[in-house]
Order: sequence, then C-alpha cells, then structure tokens
Amino acid sequence: MLIPDNQPLPQRQQIGGKISAFLEQLPKYLGSFSTEYQMPIICFATIITATIAVKIILAVLDVINEITQLNLVFELTGIGYLIWFVFRYLFKASTRQELAAQISFIQKEIVEGQDS
Repeated sequence: MLIPDNQPLPQRQQIGGKISAFLEQLPKYLGSFSTEYQMPIICFATIITATIAVKIILAVLDVINEITQLNLVFELTGIGYLIWFVFRYLFKASTRQELAAQISFIQKEIVEGQDS
C-alpha cells in the first residue's frame, strides 16, 4: 500500500519516522554525553560498586558470625592480638617511642606520596 505524495502520512508512520531518526542519532548523543559527563559517570559507578561491595562483605561477615566456633576463634584471635600489642608497644617508654616513630614515618610516606 503506497500513499500518494500529496496525502499526509498517517500518525503511526510519522511517529515511526521520528523514532528511527532518534535511533540513528542515538550513538552520537551517547558519545557526546559520555565525553561531557565522564567524571560524574565514573563517580556514580564507583559509588554504586562500593555500595554493592560493602553489602556483600557485610553479608559474608554475617554468615561467618553465625558459625559459632568460627566466631569464637575470631574473638580469641582479636583478644590475643590486643594483649600482644599492649605488651609489645604500650608498656615501655622506648617501645612507645618506636611505635610513634613508625606512625609518623607512615604518615610522612602518605603525605609525600600524595604530593608527587
């Protein structure tokens, strides 16, 4: 069914023509959009990825916490490390100074690493 040139196109064909013209220009629109808003897109994707990662980590930790013996082992390990840390670094003045020197060295590395 061909329509003569002098008659107007039906509304469906007009809408179809507009849609096809939009779809032809879509790659150009998306390319210009992505170059113009590259940093916000990256930030948004990073936030979404970090949120998903945190939810997964929390779910895994919740499952680990439900295992009774494993929970007890982690608690005892943490308490043991805390006791070791207190005896190793906090009882003597010389070891406290050593710890303070290590902390200041790490802070210096971080600050210098950001500048360069």
